[in-house]
Amino acid sequence: MAAPYTQGNSLRNHDIAIMNWLSGLHVDYGTDPDGLSVQQTNVPILSVFSTPDRAYAEIVDLLARKRWITGSTYDEMKANAAKIEALPLPIVTVVAGEPAFDPEMVGVPKKFANRTAPGIGPGEPYPGHYRREYTVNFWSRRRSTDNFIREWVMSQFGIRGCAFNERLIPVDHGEPHGTWLQSLKHLGGADQSDLEGEEVAYKRVEYSFSLRFWLMRANTTL
Repeated sequence: MAAPYTQGNSLRNHDIAIMNWLSGLHVDYGTDPDGLSVQQTNVPILSVFSTPDRAYAEIVDLLARKRWITGSTYDEMKANAAKIEALPLPIVTVVAGEPAFDPEMVGVPKKFANRTAPGIGPGEPYPGHYRREYTVNFWSRRRSTDNFIREWVMSQFGIRGCAFNERLIPVDHGEPHGTWLQSLKHLGGADQSDLEGEEVAYKRVEYSFSLRFWLMRANTTL
């Protein structure tokens, strides 16, 4: 929350929108050989905000919070999750970049002349227009899973009404603005599996996406 300078929590709202979009990818998880994890079928892919080197620690905490680990308490589940030698793949890790001014939406500072949404009166400041890049890493163990994930990503872009590398995703800005459909662009990807050592135990493909970012300014903003 950045009140009194902005309305709502713009950074968090856009982060949630990215994670909600990624949750549209459903996968299956088996049990750990030692019986510490619970089998899950057709569930959203495990996703965390984390750099690749912090993925294990973040996923351990996520497994405990989701109660996918055996144990009667959160602390016991987290301790059991830490005993799992290999991550329950596939997973996705996300790193958010710094919002940058959007050259596609350049214009002079302005205010809305009229707004009809409840709670918004005349003179509402025009939202700040930015784009924010997200670096997304998909981790998997089998080539078939890696192919499945790649095809899911490809299927998400070039939909009707958008550019060939673009789609729209909903971003909830809270009251009184509501949910807006905003541009998400696929900037490119690269196979990073060969960076994980000589004997690669899993696949990793890294994508870059750019989300249109609207900063809801407060009425007091000059």
